[in-house]
Amino acid sequence: MLAPHVSIGADDPYADQYGYFWYGKVQHVAGKALPVSFASGNGGNKIYVIPACHLVVAITSSAYGHGYGQRRSETILRGVLAAEVQAGECQTSGSR
Repeated sequence: MLAPHVSIGADDPYADQYGYFWYGKVQHVAGKALPVSFASGNGGNKIYVIPACHLVVAITSSAYGHGYGQRRSETILRGVLAAEVQAGECQTSGSR
């Protein structure tokens, strides 16, 4: 379900690939490349799965029909990931 099936990074600034109702993107945070899978809803509603951090982040939003909802959710995610990386909670592939 999380495996990428279509590359969409050239057309979508928020995702690199798409699978079965799930998107994927590598987030670069504090020198670490963290693969993230996520489900995306209207207005910035997201469920992010970050295996390297043993983390799931759910964000609810009511910015329906407004592009800033997607940007805001990604900003929140990046803030959470930065705190996790700083605390030493995230590992890149093969290091855990």
